[in-house]
Amino acid sequence: QKNNLTLKVIILTHGHFDHIGAAKELKEQSGAKVMIHEQDAEMLEDNRKNLAVHFDVYDYVPFKADALLKDGDTIELDELRMEVIHTPGHSKGSITLRFGNVLLAGDTLFKGSAGRTDHYGGDYQSLKKSLARLANLAGDYVVYSGHGPETTLATERRTNPYMGTADYDNCF
Repeated sequence: QKNNLTLKVIILTHGHFDHIGAAKELKEQSGAKVMIHEQDAEMLEDNRKNLAVHFDVYDYVPFKADALLKDGDTIELDELRMEVIHTPGHSKGSITLRFGNVLLAGDTLFKGSAGRTDHYGGDYQSLKKSLARLANLAGDYVVYSGHGPETTLATERRTNPYMGTADYDNCF
């Protein structure tokens, strides 16, 4: 409001409470459409699956998404065009958004680490495949994760042990 901007869409990288918590209120205030991968849609409506049930001080109110995403979808917002890359592992429906030289990785990839896989929908083997898929993207990208500092895909290929591409002799 301060900058006179209009929120058009809310794209959720996955269905955990700390990533979806404000979506319903933002949707109601702005009229923006909420999008999530089809395999994580159920998490918007289930406080056990989205983990909100474990946080008594957190008052998450379930709701439904307006649009369900799948791998390869393109989201166009004015001059911005984003590709949806399905990167399961942290959750069944985790996604990474690619546009220009940027990856919005949610909780799939972090600087020097990767998302945990011990909650509902998590699967370590799927995460390894997703990280390999990101590692195999041509070129370099600035990576913005759901938590922590930004990094680059080139740095993560070289130094992140979860990517499966690190040359440990040159890491330290």
